[in-house]
Amino acid sequence: MLTANLVADPRLLNEYLDYHATQFEKWSKVSDGFFNAQFQQLLLYRNGRQLMLVISIRKHKSLDKLNTKTTENNPRVDGWNTRMKKYQEGISGTSPGEVWV
Repeated sequence: MLTANLVADPRLLNEYLDYHATQFEKWSKVSDGFFNAQFQQLLLYRNGRQLMLVISIRKHKSLDKLNTKTTENNPRVDGWNTRMKKYQEGISGTSPGEVWV
C-alpha cells in the first residue's frame, strides 16, 4: 500500500481525474505495464487530496523488483509517470521529490 497527495489546485485536480477517466482508451500501454509487472490487482482510492494505491503481488515477490517491469520496453508508462508528477506530491514528512510512500 502506497500513499501520496494530489496538489492543492482544483484545476489540476480536474485534469488528473480526466486523465484517469480516459486512461484505458488513451493510455492503454499503462495497464500493459501493470500486466508486465505481474501485478495481481491494482486499486486506487481517493479521499480529498490523499491517494491510496493498493498493489497486490504474488507471495515472495518484491514490489521494488516488479515495479521496474512496468516501464521495461514501454516508454508510454514513462510518459504517464512524468505527466502524473505534475499532479502529485508527497504526504507530510516525505523528503523533497518523494511522492509515493
